[in-house]
Amino acid sequence: MNSDSNPIAEMVMDILQNASEEDMGDALDEIEKVIGYENAPVYHPLTRIARDIDVPYHRLKYAASRYHRRRLDKDARQSRKKSIAIPGRRVTCEEMSFSIWLPDAWKPAEYFSGEGDLPSTNSTKVDQQGYWRAEEELDDPDAAHEVEVMQWKLLSIETAEELYREIKPHEDNISRATHPKSPSIAGMDSAAYYATWKAGADSTEQSSWYFVDGTTGWEITCWCSYGESPALRPMFRKIATSFELHQPA
Repeated sequence: MNSDSNPIAEMVMDILQNASEEDMGDALDEIEKVIGYENAPVYHPLTRIARDIDVPYHRLKYAASRYHRRRLDKDARQSRKKSIAIPGRRVTCEEMSFSIWLPDAWKPAEYFSGEGDLPSTNSTKVDQQGYWRAEEELDDPDAAHEVEVMQWKLLSIETAEELYREIKPHEDNISRATHPKSPSIAGMDSAAYYATWKAGADSTEQSSWYFVDGTTGWEITCWCSYGESPALRPMFRKIATSFELHQPA
């Protein structure tokens, strides 16, 4: 890049070189103003910005990702501390023989079991046996914080990874999905799945854990509004890992 012949690129590089890590977010906002993207109706990825101003893409990407990682790490640390302090209690679903920790503001809402009450699946490897849901009572009627526990009869599945691959969603409106390392739940290996469902103002985020107990599979899924998962996922993880199986009465 010859910055002498590109005054905009020279300004951008000067902003980057003089920005501290703490100020990188403001620096990127200033870069958008310099380029003229500030009021643009569409999102401009770093590849487009780098091409338009003739700045090496890796330089912009490094600057942006460094700031983003620091912010997410800080948010995650604060959220973990808050989740430890949240008052809660253990609730039991006698019909499905499990108990789970819930924050005090969350209440059990639904339970279904038996043919006709549960959604049918097209799978030949699993059959849903039970469904239980709890939710937080929020002032905003359009907001939703929920946890679902689903019980599956396993017909030809033996591991959490197999269960995850069989029943995870495959919808077109999932804009982003990850399959991170997962904790053990009730002494069983689990598989995790995080996804973002894009539906305009009603976009939601999903955090799911799958695990297997013999011929029974379990899925715990927590839901929140778009953008809330970085703050809520430590609490969701606490809910999921609190799961315990009980002997049927």
